[in-house]
Amino acid sequence: MTRLAQMRKKTRQKLHEVAAKVGVTASTVHDAEVRGLRTTSAAKRYAKAFPGIAWQELLD
Repeated sequence: MTRLAQMRKKTRQKLHEVAAKVGVTASTVHDAEVRGLRTTSAAKRYAKAFPGIAWQELLD
């Protein structure tokens, strides 16, 4: 399980909730969870959905 998936489940957010905060579709969030976040720009984008979490914690 990728760090993005772990963080989403830990904060009890649904795919569409994270997607709305990031500005993408739920299927895009799912794809990111399956593949993992490998770039800093993607991690920074997804960190917006998790206040108080540094983007470095989402990188795989």
